[in-house]
Amino acid sequence: GMAVVQELHTTDKYLSVTLIKDEQVTVNKGALPYGIDPQKSAGKFVVPNKLVTYLGAELVVDSVERVDPAISTVYTAGGETLTYDYLVFAT
Repeated sequence: GMAVVQELHTTDKYLSVTLIKDEQVTVNKGALPYGIDPQKSAGKFVVPNKLVTYLGAELVVDSVERVDPAISTVYTAGGETLTYDYLVFAT
């Protein structure tokens, strides 16, 4: 998600970006194989959510319930309705 936000803003720094993610905490999954050690704190691999907002995106912690491409709208499980011009799915 954060890499996409950063890439979109290098294309257009005035672009409005909203990132929807269903995790309260983001873990650097690339570092996990190195973190399987009881002597290392799992906290070392946590990426703060504020990095997303620092990169200029709005953060919505929720899951996507459905997308209606006919009206460019995303509906979240929490009842939020978001419209978009462009939609990127990133995993």
